[in-house]
Amino acid sequence: MEATAMEQTRKNNPTRFQGGFTLIEIIAVLVILGILAAVAVPRFVGLQEQARISALDQIATSAVSATTMEYSRRLLSTGGNVDTAWSETVTWATSENLLNSVSTDGYEGTISFNVAGVEGETITIQAQEVVGDTTRQSTTMTFTNPNQSE
Repeated sequence: MEATAMEQTRKNNPTRFQGGFTLIEIIAVLVILGILAAVAVPRFVGLQEQARISALDQIATSAVSATTMEYSRRLLSTGGNVDTAWSETVTWATSENLLNSVSTDGYEGTISFNVAGVEGETITIQAQEVVGDTTRQSTTMTFTNPNQSE
């Protein structure tokens, strides 16, 4: 049986009859991707800034934790003498010891970290992200003597 002229044409030119995406289908996909991008991008724009603020808060919190542990250690080493433990903790915190006890590893910015002040029974600890001469983020936390007299 001989092949008809149409079958013969298909055998000789197979690309002519292959299917593909139409222009309408491609445009529909691009519109859907555009809508998804318009919805998703605003959600992710502020995430990096929020992450930096959270990291800075964690650094300040770890400084408060280090101060708490140092106070507890001093309290134990002084046999429970609250006044001596507090004064030694204040001395420890205001020297470079507190600054050296807190790790900023993994934080991409430059951290300026200090004891902003000691007032009565409270140590104020401040952590700042510094870029050049500008402070980008800042957070302040306090450690209050847990055995303060009322």
